[in-house]
Amino acid sequence: MSLIDYVDLILFGTAVLCGAGAFLCHQIMLADLPSERPLHEQMRFPQLSGNTFKITRLHQQYHPESRIAKISDLLGCICLGCMGLLAIIFTYAAFTNPPRH
Repeated sequence: MSLIDYVDLILFGTAVLCGAGAFLCHQIMLADLPSERPLHEQMRFPQLSGNTFKITRLHQQYHPESRIAKISDLLGCICLGCMGLLAIIFTYAAFTNPPRH
């Protein structure tokens, strides 16, 4: 294996771990939200909700001292950054190494 393969593995592993950590933080924030909220703040299916910004905002509103929202945002940004770097590396490798028949 070459060095670029190890870099790919490290970036992919980091992205998976950070994505799993962000998902876990999201689930913790959902569990911490009170179930008795006003009607305009309720979500129909909170476990299936993709609106992480609303869940983060509500969690910060009910728990202003909690740092889990910032940790979730940081892990999400690291995950997206690693996936972006992987896309750049794969695109570069595809254009510099022509396929062999």
